Amino acid sequence: MSLPDYYQLLQVSETATGTEIKAAYRRLAKLYHPDKNSGNPVAEEKFKQIKEAYEVLINTPRRRKYDEKRNRGVTNSSTAFQKKSSVKKNYNFSEEEAKRRQYYQQHYKTKSTPRTPPPSGKTKPGITEIRYILISVPIAVALLLLMIRLYEKPKKEKISVIADTIATGKSEINTSESPYTGVFGKNIFDTTSFSVIKLINKSGYDAIVFLQNDSNKIVRHHFIENNYQLYAENIPAGKYHLYYWLGKQFSYKEFLLGNIMGNFKQSIAADTLTKKINIQKNKKDTFTISLPSTGYPKNDLLLKNVFGRKN
Repeated sequence: MSLPDYYQLLQVSETATGTEIKAAYRRLAKLYHPDKNSGNPVAEEKFKQIKEAYEVLINTPRRRKYDEKRNRGVTNSSTAFQKKSSVKKNYNFSEEEAKRRQYYQQHYKTKSTPRTPPPSGKTKPGITEIRYILISVPIAVALLLLMIRLYEKPKKEKISVIADTIATGKSEINTSESPYTGVFGKNIFDTTSFSVIKLINKSGYDAIVFLQNDSNKIVRHHFIENNYQLYAENIPAGKYHLYYWLGKQFSYKEFLLGNIMGNFKQSIAADTLTKKINIQKNKKDTFTISLPSTGYPKNDLLLKNVFGRKN
């Protein structure tokens, strides 16, 4: 039975910290929780696998044993592949060729003689051994230093990347990604709708936009980095309110309104367009919206309205 890849299930690296593992588990658990996927056996099985992976990786002794088994499994698979690939090939040759090969084999064994040691007294004892030691020791030291250097380099690069992310305040998400799939579900698309909403973010901050229909359902939610633009296509016909929320350094480790995973470390403001966007069926309209750069109101009540929170 093959060993499941818990790191791949949680979508984390093999060097992930406990905090990263917890964050990944919370995010995936919201997506595949049985309460949100009632009657979906695939989602229920996925949730069990995610929970099992989390319980192993968050426990240090169990994770160590799992890593040993996992690494041993990789080694065995590699060995098995090598053995499989080294299957002897069958070569056909004539009886005459077989006799010729047998002759040369016997001739080689008859003519070859063991190498005789040099006469005693001509070579000083231990010279060869000392020469080998003098050559091999510096090579061994150089290889050891190289291995240490290679081992340390990724750590330094990782630290520098983290430091650069913190210094620049970069968010943990890219433009067009949906940050709250666990809350609103997947974005809704209608391939028969041809209108486009072009969103330009030059506000000076990262932004999250929400498109809400007249039934108060969020059909689209996207993240847009500062100085980026997004084309929202295939939007179902209807009239929509567009809400936008501005901030700095979006992180899934931060929580919004108490228990919603994902929040800006520095929330600037939230607002809505005064005019509704009317998407008509079979029409090719383009709505260009540029998020403003000044005059943001502090409006936490608006976010509670978007996420359906009364208090």
